[in-house]
Amino acid sequence: NEQGANVKLYPNPIAHSVESVTIEMAGIHRKIVTTLTDLSGRILKSNTFNEVQSFQLPITASSGLYLLVIDTETGRSVIQLVKE
Repeated sequence: NEQGANVKLYPNPIAHSVESVTIEMAGIHRKIVTTLTDLSGRILKSNTFNEVQSFQLPITASSGLYLLVIDTETGRSVIQLVKE
């Protein structure tokens, strides 16, 4: 996870009433693909963002623990999310 320090995600944990998180990257990326999975690896949602540095990601999952994979042209980050 070389890129992890260059990704900010908030809020985390995510309150039950909150339906999205903000993700801030260290710089603008041509293409960002986000994949939200449960802990068994089942893909719940995938999104693509182009030419952005920060963006809102809808999180409508039930309470629990999830993994958010963020792929860019420079690498991959995996962030553990907690939805309350």
